[in-house]
Amino acid sequence: MLVEVINGQILRDGALVNDTLRIQDGQIIERPFTPEEVAQNIQRIDAQGMIVSPGYIDIQLNGGFGLDFSSVADLTKNAVSTVAKRLLEHGVTSFCPTIITSDAQSYKQILPLISRSKGSPKGAEVLGIHLEGPYLSNIGAHKKECVRSGIADWNEIQELYGDLKDVSIITLAPELPGAIQVIPEFVKRNIAVSIGHSNSTIVQAEEAVQAGATLITHLFNAMTPFHHRDPGIIGLLTSEVSQKRKIYFSVIADKIHAHPYSVKISQKIHPDGFILITDAIPILGMPANVVHQLGPNEVVMKDGRAVVASTGILAGSAISMEEAVRNVRSFGLSIVDSLEAATLHPAQSLQLEKKGNFRVGSDADFILLNSELEVQATYVGGELAWKRN
Repeated sequence: MLVEVINGQILRDGALVNDTLRIQDGQIIERPFTPEEVAQNIQRIDAQGMIVSPGYIDIQLNGGFGLDFSSVADLTKNAVSTVAKRLLEHGVTSFCPTIITSDAQSYKQILPLISRSKGSPKGAEVLGIHLEGPYLSNIGAHKKECVRSGIADWNEIQELYGDLKDVSIITLAPELPGAIQVIPEFVKRNIAVSIGHSNSTIVQAEEAVQAGATLITHLFNAMTPFHHRDPGIIGLLTSEVSQKRKIYFSVIADKIHAHPYSVKISQKIHPDGFILITDAIPILGMPANVVHQLGPNEVVMKDGRAVVASTGILAGSAISMEEAVRNVRSFGLSIVDSLEAATLHPAQSLQLEKKGNFRVGSDADFILLNSELEVQATYVGGELAWKRN
């Protein structure tokens, strides 16, 4: 199938350029179409001056639209494919279903129910599972009874989770006994290690990076606050260790988890590592004041915040990636920086060369945005997947 996107502001190589996007069989090409191809039935998409961006990538999504990825019951009711379809409305074309801290029996049931899958007009691509827990020290909304205080060895990891073939990311606290030692084992299996839910010092965080960690999970949240004598995990943004091994960090830009100035500071310090996530929970897209399940916890919207019903502790967010991008734009980030935080950078953090960009050979997952960065249409593999009425 040949597709040509015309009259658009294409996000390419760090700039918006008036250009044409050409697609063949679901991938980006650079060459002009031949006369023989022009004679065929080329599909032309008139962007009408709108922004043409790679599709959004959400590497931390706990669920949405009333469905929980940490629930065996929801997963058996096709939670992943249902959410994947609804995410297209918000410009998301790839995502990592995220499993929060659970008991051993639940992991054995949950992981086999989620597998990597290619995107299509039926739904966003599943890039692999994000395991957030149970090896955490700053537990936040996670169930205390399920959290583990250390790792004996790699055998424990295999016994707990089972098969890791569909896992892309694990969040852990590197200061826990045994954590540093297992980081290289995850890296060997192409699983990105993210530092998070941690009371780590800067020295411990640097040790984790030297062992192979390349991500920070929701900067500022569930970690020791910045201190001038020990900046903790936040200090990785300027660490010499992180200059040798590039570190990426995610931020929840819902105006609740982090002040807009804090978000801007982090982006200014390390713009190439700045990633937007939603950390959305089943409340996303649902009416307020309805109690939902998130793993072992009941969660609800209270005073505009997604919280654990019994404690009032923040439990993820209820925003879409579309809202997150628009929020950071309203904080003062440029359009390009706002978009790349939801496209190029998350793709790079998982070493996905064919995602998040319009280079030759990349997947033709893209969205059309108006000047307010509202998603007007979503395309997966060059095919229309969703369009605003």
